[in-house]
Amino acid sequence: MPAKNGRTFSLTDEHDAFVDRLVSSGQYASASEVVRQGLRLLAQDERRRVLQKWFYEGSVTREEEAGLPEGALRQAQEHLERMLLDGIESGDAGELNRTTLEAIRARAREGARKKRKRGA
Repeated sequence: MPAKNGRTFSLTDEHDAFVDRLVSSGQYASASEVVRQGLRLLAQDERRRVLQKWFYEGSVTREEEAGLPEGALRQAQEHLERMLLDGIESGDAGELNRTTLEAIRARAREGARKKRKRGA
C-alpha cells in the first residue's frame, strides 16, 4: 500500500526494538505495516470504548459518534432491543419493579466506573 501521508514520529527504545522484532520475524514487511496494524487496533478499541460509553451512560459526544462507522449506534440500539425482546419473550423472570431496576442500573454504573478506572 503506497503511503498517502508522510509522518515522522519518535519511539521509545523498547517500542523500536518491538517493531524491529516483528519485521525481522517476517510477520510484517515493514515498520509502516506494524504501525498501521497498531493504529487499526487502537481505532477498534476506541470504537468499543465509545459503544460501551453509549451503552452504560446513554449518550456520546458528537466527536465520539463521528469516530464510529456510519449507523453504528443505530445498529447497537437495534441489537440491544432484540436482546431485550428475547429476554422478555423467554419467560417470567420474577417481579421487576422500580427498586429492582434501580439496583440493576446502579450495578451497571459501578461496573462502568470500575472499568474506566482500570483503563485510566
